[in-house]
Amino acid sequence: MIDSENFEVPPCTITGRINYEDFPSGAYHLNLADPIRVVRCKDTGMLYLCPRPSRKNREAMLQGIIPEALAEYGKKGYNYASVDELRINDFTNRIDIFNSLFKDRPTKTLLDVGTSGGALLDVASKGGWSVKGIEPFMEDVLKCQAKGHDVIQGLAEALPYAEASFDIVHTSHVFEHLEDPLKAAQEALRVLKPGGLLFIEVPNQLDNFGFRRDMFFNSVPQRKRGITSIHHLWFFGRKPLAQLLATAGFEKVKVDNCFAPPARGWRYPFSLLSHVLGNFFYGSYIIRGYGFKRK
Repeated sequence: MIDSENFEVPPCTITGRINYEDFPSGAYHLNLADPIRVVRCKDTGMLYLCPRPSRKNREAMLQGIIPEALAEYGKKGYNYASVDELRINDFTNRIDIFNSLFKDRPTKTLLDVGTSGGALLDVASKGGWSVKGIEPFMEDVLKCQAKGHDVIQGLAEALPYAEASFDIVHTSHVFEHLEDPLKAAQEALRVLKPGGLLFIEVPNQLDNFGFRRDMFFNSVPQRKRGITSIHHLWFFGRKPLAQLLATAGFEKVKVDNCFAPPARGWRYPFSLLSHVLGNFFYGSYIIRGYGFKRK
């Protein structure tokens, strides 16, 4: 019997159905404690935590509070804003791509969902975009507002914006944390202008080529148990991410691999081979999904 006050059994976000099988390699790698497990949807292949912490406990974790029911995952929270600061180069390259895609629009509008400390907004505003952000952490909202950005507190599943408001809805390492990624994608579709783009970057944490290789050789590493063991609710692979975008109603859906530079020295040929094989099988550790709203 699951303690419903502290844990919940969610359906697959793509199908809305509970039809799964256990994925023990994922639970071992994350070093999960009962009752939390990793499961795979039999219909879509989507990997996710099930059971997972209840909404009450997830909201506490968002505030940096570790509930008693999750005490074995430690007492330390996670600083998402500091991680985003390390992605400035990626954000700069990304805005260059967005500029090329929407160069014909006289004004270019972007909504950053889960904007954290506003690193993407800093880059996008300098690149000529009119930007807004939405973020659940009030501390980060205030930090963004102090920079002069139009950022409000809120959730991806309930965007407080009118239909057809933005050219781009951008998310970076957000969808794996959401209660309902499909609902968030549908909300993004609603607020996008015709021809607008939803961009999603997520970790392909449990379905990338390296993880599958380790499963084959029975050598999956186990991480130290901590808050990062349970802060991701969904573990997207390339196919489930594409299915999510298509199910939400997006067109011209594409999912790209994002490989780190190959290792140097004697590891270089093996690293390069992993990149080549990863393009054909399962993908890289980071993946990026693109979907356009019908014009």
